[in-house]
Amino acid sequence: MRTMQTRNSPGLHCDSKGFSVSRKARKTTAVGQNRTLLIWLVALCLLLPSGNNPLASTSQVDGSLEIGFQSGRLTIRAYKVPLYRLLGEITNRTGVVIRTAESSSGYNEIVSLTAANVTIEEALKRLSAHRAFVYTYHPEEKVYVLTEAGVYPDGVHPTQVPPGQAVRSEPVLKENVAAIPSVPVQTISKGVKRPAYFPGELLVQLRTDADAKDVAALHAALGSKVLSRVPTLRLERIRLRSGWNEEKALARYQSSGLVEMAERHARRYINVTPNDSFFGLQWGHTASRSSGGWQFTTGNTNIVVAVIDTGVRYQHPDLASNIWVNSNEIPGNGLDDDANGYVDDIRGWDFADYDADPADGDPGNHGTHVAGIIGARGNNGTGVAGVAWNVKIMPLKVLPDGGDSIASIDVINAIVYAIENGARVVNCSFGGGGFSSSEHLAFTLLRNAGVLAVCSAGNGVDNDGNPVDTDLTPHYPSGYVLENIISVAAGNQSDGLAGFSNFGAASVDLMAPGVSILSTVNNSGYGYKSGTSMSAPFVAGVAGLMLSRQPGWFYSELKAAILNTATRLPALSGKVLSGGKLNTHFALCSTGTAAGDVTCDNTVGDADSVAALQIAAGAGPDFCVACVSAGIDINGDNKIGLQEAAYATRKEAGL
Repeated sequence: MRTMQTRNSPGLHCDSKGFSVSRKARKTTAVGQNRTLLIWLVALCLLLPSGNNPLASTSQVDGSLEIGFQSGRLTIRAYKVPLYRLLGEITNRTGVVIRTAESSSGYNEIVSLTAANVTIEEALKRLSAHRAFVYTYHPEEKVYVLTEAGVYPDGVHPTQVPPGQAVRSEPVLKENVAAIPSVPVQTISKGVKRPAYFPGELLVQLRTDADAKDVAALHAALGSKVLSRVPTLRLERIRLRSGWNEEKALARYQSSGLVEMAERHARRYINVTPNDSFFGLQWGHTASRSSGGWQFTTGNTNIVVAVIDTGVRYQHPDLASNIWVNSNEIPGNGLDDDANGYVDDIRGWDFADYDADPADGDPGNHGTHVAGIIGARGNNGTGVAGVAWNVKIMPLKVLPDGGDSIASIDVINAIVYAIENGARVVNCSFGGGGFSSSEHLAFTLLRNAGVLAVCSAGNGVDNDGNPVDTDLTPHYPSGYVLENIISVAAGNQSDGLAGFSNFGAASVDLMAPGVSILSTVNNSGYGYKSGTSMSAPFVAGVAGLMLSRQPGWFYSELKAAILNTATRLPALSGKVLSGGKLNTHFALCSTGTAAGDVTCDNTVGDADSVAALQIAAGAGPDFCVACVSAGIDINGDNKIGLQEAAYATRKEAGL
């Protein structure tokens, strides 16, 4: 047996004032070591405001509880009842015992739940936002033993994180990842509130066995209109009949037996802040050591990086030769030659305005600027150089012309397109505060396809002018807990976090340049921008360079190499997961160099011998420890020393 100490456990409430949290006392619980299962439950719970709760039609008073059980499935309508009472009633109805620890502390928190046609485990997973249950299940006795119930940041139990060490990994249960409650969340940027959802809209994922006629009848009964579909995910964008409340409609869809998931339609916003001053030409390349990476490669035209953004000025002289072209489509014939569902999609697609022209329609030139950071043509005697001079940029436009926000359904469609058309990396310089199960599912598809998603951490300055800790206030899509996502904060020229940049010891991975970044703009010229939108494409470009050397790598190798080779900085300790900033030179070195290439300059000689001797004496130069495993180590002892010095000397002498 071992003892686990919880943090203060807040109870979850839902009343006329919305979603709230109350504090509970600390507790210590003994937990069985062998069969204990820690489940991170990120809520699919319907914590409904007063007036919108389905119980309102019956007896919407504190303590209301109705539970039905038929054919192995539960229907639950609970309003402000203690957790232990709800669990006890499930036991009474089903005959499956849910046994709690002797102490009731942590189990008398007040919860509300609406669920239809769910299993016991599904009901447990829907009980609350960011709640971690620790329990064992004994199938021979049909007994669940709950030994803890508490609310922890990001659903991570404190005993799972060693002191001083932040861990960012996927939940134990990877399927059925749930959403935060569908309550009106506001995202905030510099004190300005922005809506987190599109009013009167839902995203509905149909069950695989849902009959099309039944689905149409359901839409007709609710007066809903299907605006668009994502067939790959069986997802529909729904506009509700005027006067329908989103939460009420959600309950109807979720209880219909026809849908896998239903949620409000999340908005996303580009992550860029106004620039106030100029700090020189492309200082970001120096700070991230791009030139060291270029010793290994400047990119490969077979590697495609998708830019999901406001579009791209693909005629720009520094971008035109690096724009991806769909070779299976015949330009201008009005036909879908490659049968991918898009007519004349020569250079990508405009998902916001739904046409074949993904040109940047943003007055701020956001997408064009991002594309230039990733892949502006280098060494061509003009303009600027991107991180990866020769990779291909796939423009996928998701911000409508004249629009101020991005529909997550367009992001989802763009992700599916990127996967089906060969993108190896996607850059997502946008975000918002609303969790979207549909969007999460799309990023899961990216993961399953081996594609890396590089996302900006967000510029969520609060009302007091302070950046946001996304461990506490999540930002999406950068905050989805998926192994293929890299979340990037913005850094300044002093190796510190930009004053506007979000941070998070568990939810943000590393820092990259993001202040006064020079890149391409729409008028075929160049301009400066600041934001985490600018930091993400630095990392996406490095991923493109790495794939140019190791085209067989998946997201896991890319992410590990980028984070493991980051330059550690004291100012970033406790602020980002890696504790460091992007180091292009070492990241490329880790993709495999010649044995004995201690200096990571793609050659072996006297410089490597001197560096190896310095390292052996404890006074070595800046050295990439992660590169040892990439083949630099000569004798297999996982360190650099006299053997490497001798080898480099012999190599220089031609021996």
